Amino acid sequence: ERIGAMEASLQRAQANTGRGSAALAQAVADTKRTESLASQGFVSPTQIESMRLNQRLREKELETARGDAEAARHQLLQSRITLQPVKPGSGTTVAPWPVRSPLDAKVLKVMQQSEGVIAAGTPLVELGDPSRLEVVVDVLTEDAAQIKPGAVVRLNGWGGATLSGVVRLVEPAAFTKVSALGVEEQRVYAVIDIGSPREQWATLGDGFRVEVGIVVQTLDKALLVPVSALFPQGDRSALFVVDGGHAQLRTVRVLARNGVDAAVATGEGLAAGAQMVVYPPPTLKDGARVRLRN
Repeated sequence: ERIGAMEASLQRAQANTGRGSAALAQAVADTKRTESLASQGFVSPTQIESMRLNQRLREKELETARGDAEAARHQLLQSRITLQPVKPGSGTTVAPWPVRSPLDAKVLKVMQQSEGVIAAGTPLVELGDPSRLEVVVDVLTEDAAQIKPGAVVRLNGWGGATLSGVVRLVEPAAFTKVSALGVEEQRVYAVIDIGSPREQWATLGDGFRVEVGIVVQTLDKALLVPVSALFPQGDRSALFVVDGGHAQLRTVRVLARNGVDAAVATGEGLAAGAQMVVYPPPTLKDGARVRLRN
């Protein structure tokens, strides 16, 4: 009965692989048609990017389906091993049973360090393909609400060049995590596919730490200013620009912000490259003399 259930699971996994192959073929055809229309000026660049993103997602889904099929096949083999006859009093099978890797991979961890009798299903080694890494990051739920699949990602802080990526999914269930300050936070995992060429992250390995920046909004005609330079001014925000050694008050319209930077609208007396006063004291007045401090 158990063997029959495993065989049925394998058949379902193989059927999912077939559906994934068909979906990818359709996505490739859609992308080619869209590119052809774009060359004639009938389709916008945004639509082309959407088709290409859909193709990449279908490729990842097919990879997952193939992995599930391999896992189901090995679960079936594992079930068959448990039915092998054993030598009386030895606890070993009559015939040796080779354990083969389900994929072309590297050994990440050895769980069973030496020989001995083990129960069925006991993990022996942990395998992984370093060329198919994904990035998993936990984000605050209020930030996750703004993150959509397909969002552009920048990856740095891992010891190499800045990498590009794309959000594959944001998991639907959150969890509680205690911050370094002892505050309970609700967080959720976002899964990211690395988009940069493999040779740029060949030394990135399983369990490595990376810093993640996810683009949740793109604005035209906006300037980036440090949040530390802003302060309330009536129903708007304001900052001090350094001009000729004097602090000049400028009211601005904030379009978006995070914990570090804010995007403000252009055309309000603020030019790109302007020097600003960060953490201005309440006593600082418009026109007051200021000087740069190292």
